[in-house]
Amino acid sequence: MFGDVRLIVPEGVQVELACGSVLGDVRDLTRAHTAPQGRAPRIRVAGAAIFGDITLAHPGDRRKTSWRRWLEETIRT
Repeated sequence: MFGDVRLIVPEGVQVELACGSVLGDVRDLTRAHTAPQGRAPRIRVAGAAIFGDITLAHPGDRRKTSWRRWLEETIRT
């Protein structure tokens, strides 16, 4: 609630999202895994965000959510 969650997921891991948001966003920025179904490790993420974002990304991914960009621009001004 009132904040962002950024989960860093290793390459090659299958991600299942069961998340919702109110005045926020849920984004999966990970790349699709290439292992056959059932062979790759799997992470299941369940939760909710209120006035914030839930973002899944790989290490080194520097993409920002629209909320984060707006917040950083507001703080600079």
